[in-house]
Amino acid sequence: EPVDERLDWLYREIEKLDKVDRSITLLMLDGFSYKEMAEILGISESNIGVKIHRIKKHLTNQSKIEERHAI
Repeated sequence: EPVDERLDWLYREIEKLDKVDRSITLLMLDGFSYKEMAEILGISESNIGVKIHRIKKHLTNQSKIEERHAI
C-alpha cells in the first residue's frame, strides 16, 4: 500500500479514539515526552505509558483486521 493510504488510514483510526487517547497519540506523533504529555493532560507518566501501549495494540489489531478484509 502506498504511504499516503496508510497515513490516511492511521489518521482516520486516530479520529475514532476517545479524546484523551487521541490527544496522547497526536502528542506522541509530535515528539512530546511522556513527562510533557503527563503535564499537558494532567495524568501520571505511568498512565501515559499504559495508554500508549493500549493505543498501539489497538491500532495494530485494527490494521490486521483491515488487511484481512482488504484481500
